[in-house]
Amino acid sequence: MEDLFSPIKDELYVALTKLGADKKLLIAVGNWRDSLPDRHVLDLLKELNAGKVGRGNKFALARTDHP
Repeated sequence: MEDLFSPIKDELYVALTKLGADKKLLIAVGNWRDSLPDRHVLDLLKELNAGKVGRGNKFALARTDHP
């Protein structure tokens, strides 16, 4: 079975960028399975959805150099 995770993630990232997604969301998606484990990305997304993302949170640990 073909692993489509990476191309799907890349297309999702591009689509979110074109839609003007918040940089914190792009960080979570861009680092998913690259430099962050799934659990960490899930926690970041939950924090973002709950409006708890601010300075000094887990997003500060994520890199932002995804295409």
